[in-house]
Amino acid sequence: MASTYSPNLRVELIGTGDQAGTWGTTTNNNLGTLLENAISGYEAVSVTSANQALTALNGADDQARNMILEVTTTTGANFAVYAPPVPKTYVLVNSSAYTVSIYNSTVLGNTTAAGTGVAVPAGKSISVWSDGTDMAAQISTLPALTLSTDLAVADGGTGASTAADARTNLGLVIGTDVAPVASPALTGVPTAPTASPGTDTTQIATTAFVQNVAGSLGTISSQNANNVAITGGTITGLSSALPIASGGTGLTSVGSSGTVLTSNGSAAAWTAPTNSLILITKQNVYSSNPPNGGTINVSLPTSLFGGNTPSFVMFSASAYVGGVTDMRYFYMCADSDSTANMVLGSSSDDTDQGGSASGRAASTFVLPYASTQTFYTALYGGVLYLNVIGYQR
Repeated sequence: MASTYSPNLRVELIGTGDQAGTWGTTTNNNLGTLLENAISGYEAVSVTSANQALTALNGADDQARNMILEVTTTTGANFAVYAPPVPKTYVLVNSSAYTVSIYNSTVLGNTTAAGTGVAVPAGKSISVWSDGTDMAAQISTLPALTLSTDLAVADGGTGASTAADARTNLGLVIGTDVAPVASPALTGVPTAPTASPGTDTTQIATTAFVQNVAGSLGTISSQNANNVAITGGTITGLSSALPIASGGTGLTSVGSSGTVLTSNGSAAAWTAPTNSLILITKQNVYSSNPPNGGTINVSLPTSLFGGNTPSFVMFSASAYVGGVTDMRYFYMCADSDSTANMVLGSSSDDTDQGGSASGRAASTFVLPYASTQTFYTALYGGVLYLNVIGYQR
């Protein structure tokens, strides 16, 4: 029965009953050479092409079975080596001046990458492992690391053990290249971690934090009244009128001219005080030459009184009569010709009744309201001015 070979390390498996008298030699080769190389063997590999497969032999010494591979190259450029597509661990030492990458090949002996590889910079060493398809660095994290010397700048360190020396080695100057710890004057658009809403510490509040807090305030109805202080500006968007108990009026509109705000303690209304005189801007209701010994009718619509219907109306009247012969007096009465109803009157300056006379008169008076007010006038062709100046509800 012919020998076979293990799939990963290609160790010879002697067929039953084979190699009588020589099986010890094969076994010693398997144990003393092949397995020992896989565990601790070292192989120097000279790479002469950009892509080169490691030698892999059944039952014989080769490159791919060794644990430690030290590579050099004559390519004059970065290069790659390809291991068999089986699980294996390697320590790869790059003694060249270029970066070497190690891959698993898709088929034993070819230079087609089966998966991801690991790149090792010039002059560096690394331990890698393979699952038969992908290569990966064997150490991806370190719980702690103590160096006997400071890590050089060229190796990603600062080459120093103090901050001052590190800044010197890196060519950094405080205030020019880096901001001072105390009161830094930052420029550009510096960033910082965004705290969660509700954070109450001395850490920096970013614009995102401010937006998050402002967006979570909600409506004013959801705020703690003891913590909301409004100074200046205006308040808009209330769902209802501000009640009296909160310093408002309970109303959503202003009252009419001449009215006052009254309240029963919980609600308010715009209304005129009962039996109070309300003065208004003078409204002329008559301006003409009334009859001498006749009546005039003056219309008093409620629009004069802000839409209210008054109980009494206050008038102001003035009249002038001039150039009238034998005039002793002139007057005006409310409703009818009666001394008791007189609201305006004047004597003339023609005491001898023989010449031309003139006269002036003015008065203010109050009459019960009527939508049409009648006046009796005896003005000898004079001019009458009649105005409404107030009313009582």
